[in-house]
Amino acid sequence: MARRAVQTLALVVLLVNVSTAQQVEVRVADDFELHTSRKSYVLAVNGQELEVLPASPPAAGAVTWETAAAQATACSPSGPQNIAVLLVNFPGTRLPAHITPSFVENAFFNSSHSIDTYWREASYNRMTAAGQVFGPFTLSADFTCNDVGAIRDAAIAAAGLVTDLWNFSRIFIIMPPAGRCPIGVATLGCGPISSAKGTFTASTSWLRADYLTDADHLISVGAHEGGHNLGLDHASTLDHGAQPLAAPGVAGTFREYWDVYSAMGLNFGVGRTMLIGHYAAPHKTALGWLDNGADYRTVTSSGVFTLAPYESAAPGLKALKIQRPGSNKWLWVEYRQPAGQWDTALGLYGSNLYSGALIHYEDPDDAAHTGQSVLLDFTPLADPNDFSDAALVSGRAWNDPDSGLAISIGGATSSELQVSVTFPPSACDLNGDGVVDGADVQLAINRVLGLIDCGKGDLDGNGRCDAGDLQRVVTAAAGGSCRTGQ
Repeated sequence: MARRAVQTLALVVLLVNVSTAQQVEVRVADDFELHTSRKSYVLAVNGQELEVLPASPPAAGAVTWETAAAQATACSPSGPQNIAVLLVNFPGTRLPAHITPSFVENAFFNSSHSIDTYWREASYNRMTAAGQVFGPFTLSADFTCNDVGAIRDAAIAAAGLVTDLWNFSRIFIIMPPAGRCPIGVATLGCGPISSAKGTFTASTSWLRADYLTDADHLISVGAHEGGHNLGLDHASTLDHGAQPLAAPGVAGTFREYWDVYSAMGLNFGVGRTMLIGHYAAPHKTALGWLDNGADYRTVTSSGVFTLAPYESAAPGLKALKIQRPGSNKWLWVEYRQPAGQWDTALGLYGSNLYSGALIHYEDPDDAAHTGQSVLLDFTPLADPNDFSDAALVSGRAWNDPDSGLAISIGGATSSELQVSVTFPPSACDLNGDGVVDGADVQLAINRVLGLIDCGKGDLDGNGRCDAGDLQRVVTAAAGGSCRTGQ
């Protein structure tokens, strides 16, 4: 399809209203060699592809990790994923000799080491990969590998002669290198795809064959682009120099891709070993692979918690989601161990990874990076830190100078990690018993009614105890943050 740019989202909305255009398809192009990524928004109109340029990013806080995947994809990230892998040649450029149907089938579906076994382990057996490899098909034109929409149309037309793609919800296309182009491109979630039989719903990934030099390279790129297909964005890092985390509103240095402990980070190897780590806890939660209460705990008050190894499919807490007091921001804590098949190699890079807690940050107000998992460095020296020693290790604690939160790491064994969380006294804890509950709500009511002195109940600082202060106590008692000041 031909492509041209439309400058404003308003114009695109007008086109959608007056035509039979399909929905906007979001594509992520990944170049692991140049460490760059590009997201594009493509609209199909009357046989043409229009790349639309949104006039502004989504409103801050409009999408959270828990809802991003559900909004991005119509395909469920649970159960068997029916995958069709299409191998394609161009008339003048062919696939490398080692990219054979048997090689690709082994990397996708082998029962001992494949994309299937990665997703089984990472999802705690909630999701699997099953499917077939078709081709290679020689397409009718010498496309460049940037012509992904046209390549998909031609590949589906060719495959439709031998199989019914309506049976598949995930399409992977492996294509020859033809020009300078990304290593992988993926749709963010699923959408309508046209075929000779009609329109069906599926996600699409395009993989550049020359980069897939062995099975682990294919598994790594497939798990990354397949993660986009599931609705995930990248695994990145946030560097605040000599401190793990600065005050809210201080930007720090954001590096897309550089959380290499997750397959959604940079396609990364140490020597000849590829690092293909589990998706981070915020991403697994978005996919429904971690359940609140059973698999991860939302922490808004002080307590001591025991984390099981993140890789274990056995019952037990795999992560904590800890509120940064006085804000809508969260710290996600997980405990990686050299367990299972995939995280065992991460120690080649992470010098202290298995000795404590790996911690990610969630800031719903950071609209530019919504949907990305963001790793912090808890052994910081200066900007740039290398994040090879990012864990907060056993025997150490972090005290947040801006919120008063304290996270202390206790004993670490191969089977568990002790994490102690201490919140500062809450202004909404009117009776000083360490929790904000119904007793504090009753005290706030008594203050509003004038039955007792206002005392410390003036949370908004307007000189009196009123309904605004009562509402803040009610919010805190219900598990929200305790806001003070105007």
